[in-house]
Amino acid sequence: MIYRKPTAEYPFGSHWKFPIAIAVGVLLMAARIFSPLYAQEPTSDTPLNTNLPTGFARFLFGMSPAMIEQLIEESEYLESAIERSLVPRTTTRVLSVRGTSFIRRAHFQFNESGLISVILNINEEEVDHYALYSHLSARYGPPQSLNPRSSEWRSVTVILRLERPLTVKYIARSPLENRQQLDAAQFSEQESTREAFIDLF
Repeated sequence: MIYRKPTAEYPFGSHWKFPIAIAVGVLLMAARIFSPLYAQEPTSDTPLNTNLPTGFARFLFGMSPAMIEQLIEESEYLESAIERSLVPRTTTRVLSVRGTSFIRRAHFQFNESGLISVILNINEEEVDHYALYSHLSARYGPPQSLNPRSSEWRSVTVILRLERPLTVKYIARSPLENRQQLDAAQFSEQESTREAFIDLF
């Protein structure tokens, strides 16, 4: 085989004979095919969803802590040992529990009216972001909000948020966008661990 010296058209010599223009075209096509969000980006006029669930599985908004504790004991995806705490600087109560397989950890948050949010830290070794995003998009349509960190589906009463690396949040909304509920949704496992550590002193 005759060796072809590197040129502008063949930058890697005789072993690479595709012109640069073709190589660039192949890369662009691959990006379009394999980007999971490419064809599903929301627009500014994406309407509110009308069929979002009012909670996760059997854990429904408005339920009391006692009802949620009973459901935790019956769940095959959650352990029965429950941690109880308060979100700092709020009156929001939290029940936290470890998962058994697909869920690493779950947080259930309450105000005076009952359950207001469910936060699920998903086990990335069992379920990936693409699988969850594809499922939610197929079931509920394109998200109302999308950025590199999260996807968000909204209805009049519910916010369903998928966050990276892999957390799913079900958040109850009120017509007035109760600020306490939105603040409570920022509660994370890191904050829970930090408060537990501080309580040691």
